[in-house]
Amino acid sequence: MRRSIYASCGQEAFTEGHIEAFGVLGGLPTRHVRYDNLSPAVTKVLLGRSRKETQRWLGFRSHMGFDAFYCQPGAKGAHEKGGVEHEGGRFRRNHLVPPPMVDSLAELNERLAVIDAAEDSRHVHGSLESVGERFAVEALLLRQAPVEEFEPGTVKTPLTQITGTTRVPNPRTAADSGLDPVDEAIIDACIALRLPSIRDHYAEITEHALRERSNYRGFLLELLKNECEHRDERRKERLIRGANFHRPKRIEDFDYGANHNVAPEQVNSLADPSWVQSGQPLCLIGGSGTGKSHLLIGIGTAIAEAGLKVRYTTTAALVNELIEAAHEKRLTKTIHKYGRYDLLCLDEFGYLNLDKTGAKLLFQIFTEREERRSIAVASNAPFSEWSKTFTDERLCGAIVDRLTFKGHVIETGQESYRLMTTLAERDATRPDTILTTPTTDLRDRNASGFANPRKLQQLVRRRSREGGPRHGDPKAEVAPSLPTPSPA
Repeated sequence: MRRSIYASCGQEAFTEGHIEAFGVLGGLPTRHVRYDNLSPAVTKVLLGRSRKETQRWLGFRSHMGFDAFYCQPGAKGAHEKGGVEHEGGRFRRNHLVPPPMVDSLAELNERLAVIDAAEDSRHVHGSLESVGERFAVEALLLRQAPVEEFEPGTVKTPLTQITGTTRVPNPRTAADSGLDPVDEAIIDACIALRLPSIRDHYAEITEHALRERSNYRGFLLELLKNECEHRDERRKERLIRGANFHRPKRIEDFDYGANHNVAPEQVNSLADPSWVQSGQPLCLIGGSGTGKSHLLIGIGTAIAEAGLKVRYTTTAALVNELIEAAHEKRLTKTIHKYGRYDLLCLDEFGYLNLDKTGAKLLFQIFTEREERRSIAVASNAPFSEWSKTFTDERLCGAIVDRLTFKGHVIETGQESYRLMTTLAERDATRPDTILTTPTTDLRDRNASGFANPRKLQQLVRRRSREGGPRHGDPKAEVAPSLPTPSPA
């Protein structure tokens, strides 16, 4: 491919470079051309691979009849554009370092044309055919460019004022923007009717309909489907953003193999918003690191994607907000605000002991939402220990009663996933270390058959200080076998 250098990297040079490149190649690709999100072509990066393109670039693509494949921004798209960037870097290092001394850009471009011709005989590593031989085969797949030429620049008429000053106007008209009057009218109508997806993609849909020879009804259906799909995606994003989740989590990412206490059937059933619409509560009970917050956020995300309003917060943050609202005499307004959400997710429920004032304020939230709006809580303490959080036994009983009436309860167990992951990573980084678990007493194990988490934590700290026994050490400790309990 021939390389040329322009005095500007603006849209005019960008478009003119395409015209010259297609001329050198002898045709246009039949599928698409891959691009980074460069400013001459893209004005806004939308969801996925959707982009809001500049009007001039959109008109050029429609004239030439090819599609644009935009790489994902950031690390997600690194593998998609790495090959092109690598080839550009190789050419620059081999032929433009140090920078060649020339009198004009025309002379530099002539040198690049000679270099490109020599590149045809180059063999890529591992290939038996040269670059030129492989391109000769691929060139047969290109299609012819349109006969009508496309003007890469924008024609503007300078104006001379009475003072003798000459300026180039920049009015926003169809002629100056390079748009057809019909396209300009379509864009204005989409803005007036608030149809941003049709405004951004109508040219692509029109081009596709012409290629497929769709009828008018099919073309209209594609326009409306595109608008509905993008509107639904924007609504989901808005609801998830409004839920205020402190980190993204999804039900599909939960590792049920690491926690057999959680049934995937029960969790997947909670992705259906019917229980939220019925005002049923949800309680997630389990020890620290067992996946309660993951499930709470994942279920809340699924409900938000279903079109319902969700709010996530920690219990301590909600109580503090209620206390501040009471001092500022806006408590009623705050309670009504939390009463309007379809699902209220309270994390870290029972971690901190609440005084009587905080407990009574929190109880008002439960009363406001009782049997009308759903509440989902995640607690590390069983119901029998909630009296430590709510010092008033009657108030504690009332809250438990509201959270269990026609509610769903998921027990995640006591085995910490984070602790097990830490132990696994520790063993992986120290292959010569044997981690033994003393289990001489049945009390060191819980009902699930796993070692007691507190005992494991003490063991990890002790072995970290001691360095742990090593392979081949005759003094290494060996875990005694678990004694068999005598029959009753």
